[in-house]
Amino acid sequence: MNKRGPISEAHRDMQETLESIGVTAIDIIDRPKPPFDFDNREASIWASIVNSMPADWFNTASLPLLRQFVHHTVAAENLSQLIAEVSANSEELNIKAYITLLTAQKEQSGVMAQLATKLRLTNQSLINQRGNSAVETKSKPWD
Repeated sequence: MNKRGPISEAHRDMQETLESIGVTAIDIIDRPKPPFDFDNREASIWASIVNSMPADWFNTASLPLLRQFVHHTVAAENLSQLIAEVSANSEELNIKAYITLLTAQKEQSGVMAQLATKLRLTNQSLINQRGNSAVETKSKPWD
C-alpha cells in the first residue's frame, strides 16, 4: 500500500538512481489456486495444469473453463477405469454397456479437446502454420 503525503527526497533520489542503472520493479504473479470444493485428485490435476503454463497464462475469465476441464478430465479417467473393469471380464462382457461406456468416453474426450483448445493448452496453440514455435525466443535485431 502506498504511503500518503509527499515523497521524501531520499526516496526520490533512490528511485532516480535505480532507474539510471536500469533496475525496474517486477510484478509478482500468483498462480490460480484450485477451487475450495475440489478434492485432492482434482486439485492435483489443477496444479499440474497451472504449473505447466506461464504464471500469467490463466486470467479470471478462463478459470471457469479450467474448472470444467478438470471435471471432464476426472470423468474421463473414471470412465477409463470402468472400461478396463468391464473388458477384464470377457466372459460376462455386456456389449451394450461396453458401447455405452465407450460413447461416454468419446464425448468426454471431445469436450476436453474443445476446452484445451479454448484454454490454449494444446501444442496447436504453441506452433504456427510453418511448424515453428509461435513463441518468439530471440530478440529482434532492432531491439
